[in-house]
Amino acid sequence: MLKRIIKDLSGEKLFLFAFCIYLIVETLTTTTFPIPWRMIEFGRTVALALIVWKIIGFDCLEFRTLLWIVLLFANALAVKIFAGYWEPLRWVLLLAGAHDVSIHKILKSYLVISLSILLYAFEGSLLGIIVNLQYDAGLRGIRNSFGIIYPTDFAAHVFFLLLVFLYLKREKVKSEMYLFFLVIAGLILYFCSARLDSLCICLLTVGYMWLKLKRPGQKKRNPLFSCALCSMPVLMSIMWFLTIWFAGRGPFISELNRLLSSRLYMQEKGLAEYGIRLFGQSIKMAGNGGSVNLPEEYFFIDCSYFYILLQYGIFFLIAVFAVHMMICKKYKQDSYFALAIILLSVNSLISHHLLEVAYNPFALALFARTAYSEKITDRNMGVQPCITQK
Repeated sequence: MLKRIIKDLSGEKLFLFAFCIYLIVETLTTTTFPIPWRMIEFGRTVALALIVWKIIGFDCLEFRTLLWIVLLFANALAVKIFAGYWEPLRWVLLLAGAHDVSIHKILKSYLVISLSILLYAFEGSLLGIIVNLQYDAGLRGIRNSFGIIYPTDFAAHVFFLLLVFLYLKREKVKSEMYLFFLVIAGLILYFCSARLDSLCICLLTVGYMWLKLKRPGQKKRNPLFSCALCSMPVLMSIMWFLTIWFAGRGPFISELNRLLSSRLYMQEKGLAEYGIRLFGQSIKMAGNGGSVNLPEEYFFIDCSYFYILLQYGIFFLIAVFAVHMMICKKYKQDSYFALAIILLSVNSLISHHLLEVAYNPFALALFARTAYSEKITDRNMGVQPCITQK
């Protein structure tokens, strides 16, 4: 039996199995289930070891692909040495392991596992099996987390699940489903008071509805491609400008900071106290989540771009931008993917989930096999399937 399994084993099957293990572990860490930390580390280690086996034993990499992987790995290793963080190394390893694996199979695996755990946590919190953390937000009402460590994290799960679902289904989504998605956005706003994710769900609903209704014309340059290509650097520049402007404490920018739940203040404080380094630095952050007891001294950077910049360094931020820009070039004829990247960039402006696979699986598309190989070439990235003669 074991020999037969090994004989039928392929690199794609091995990665998907490892990815499922890793995703289960990472998603469970975002819930209030009492999972022992040793079990979490064991699951991560097993999954990453299987991915290394896949890369070494099954992959045939072109020189350009190998060069990109080496550069990304060297950058992430430098972050580990100088700042002590493992997260960039894990992220790069997942990207490399997804080489020549169907992006559709990756996203479908993500959809099934993430949705299952989220529903289990939601039901468990309502039945009292696990805690439903509730926070009094004053005029904004009671914020529910429904079995996730914080209300905005629950909302982020819902947003990314809908984003993956709509990308996979595309024009097959029935019109009445879009109304259902808007209802979900309203429920998220009412029960979780998560304004960003409610807005993003509305944007993705309108955006994908527009793509579905758009009349197909002659092949022209995809207008969404240009927006997606520069979305992250542009939005980072805007947030940088607002943060520097906030240092002047004008009335308008102070009101904007209040609407953004003091994000501009936290970013300015982070820049003033820690500054920017090439390969990051160890920063002790204390945020809400996991408990209704607030930390004595709150300090947390929510913006993904500043979160990466301060903790992992400017070089790794540039690498993250480069990865997503190369993904955009790879999928330049895919309007649905371009819209997903734009919405991801907007969401990352306020939330810190850009590098967390438990929320965002789209970065794995860098070296993964495209779903539309006839229309979208991988040649620009040097991503070619490994062909062996039998």
